[in-house]
Amino acid sequence: MNAIAVNLEKEFEALEPEDVQSIQRALLEMLAMARRKQPAPNLPPPGKRYEIQARPLGLKPGLSYDNIGELLTQAEGEDWK
Repeated sequence: MNAIAVNLEKEFEALEPEDVQSIQRALLEMLAMARRKQPAPNLPPPGKRYEIQARPLGLKPGLSYDNIGELLTQAEGEDWK
């Protein structure tokens, strides 16, 4: 027996018989779906992709995003570190 089966057997010992049957049924259905490689039933179709348009951030002349540390020092002072 593999490790999964051993762990399942241990877990099943603590459960009620009807719970064990439900879990076994669900596991068998999942394995059957995996064999068929079909998506799970009743899943909604994927939603429309969310996109936004980039906009200029309006950085003041003379400032650059190339050195963020320097930009933070100018905006916040040396205490930003």
